[in-house]
Amino acid sequence: MPNTSTKTKTYMGIADAHGVESLVLKEDSRMPPFVLQLRANANRQRHACYYEVDLNEEELKAISALLKDEKFHLALQFLKNQPSVRLPEDHLHSWEMIPNDKLDPYWSSN
Repeated sequence: MPNTSTKTKTYMGIADAHGVESLVLKEDSRMPPFVLQLRANANRQRHACYYEVDLNEEELKAISALLKDEKFHLALQFLKNQPSVRLPEDHLHSWEMIPNDKLDPYWSSN
């Protein structure tokens, strides 16, 4: 029986100053990657980044649980520790700085 923990699928999404905004299975998405890239580029004031990552079932369960619990910062930290994460070169600088709510010029802690 094959080990499902090592079989990966490619996911894509957007992360920004507030953490992971979205995570969708690339092959099942009705939205092509360029649409997410456009959305990220339109929100660069929040350091939005388009990313792709390969995750196995266990990794997907872990990040999905964080997102369900609205732990968006922790979900992003989880993604940033994945060796398979890929993003456009012009998003690399922002990727290093996020998550950080204070980077959003419209953010208020109140």
